[in-house]
Amino acid sequence: MRTTAARPRDLSVDLMEVDQADPAWRRLVAGQPEATPFHLPAWGRVLADAYGYSSIVLADPDGPGGVGAGALLVRLRRLGGPAWVSLPFSDHCQPLAQDAAGGACPCSHAASSMRCGGT
Repeated sequence: MRTTAARPRDLSVDLMEVDQADPAWRRLVAGQPEATPFHLPAWGRVLADAYGYSSIVLADPDGPGGVGAGALLVRLRRLGGPAWVSLPFSDHCQPLAQDAAGGACPCSHAASSMRCGGT
């Protein structure tokens, strides 16, 4: 699923949902010193098994098959429709980006200001 969100400077970016076990996400996590165990697919399985939460990565694609940045979220059903929220029971699970000099991860801005479009 592709979603368009506005970056803080009104620049548009195409984001996509990626499974936490996707090899592109796993490569990004493996290459980031800021990554924690909460970024790993095993933690997503724990949340799914214990609480029924399904985690996804809201990712900024980096070329074909790559992920340049991403934020882990869960999709919840609410009265007003589905919504993305930050990963529960995860003490330290910030968005990750390949280029730390590039500024804030567009996914973190999108995740804090968007609602899921019903998927």
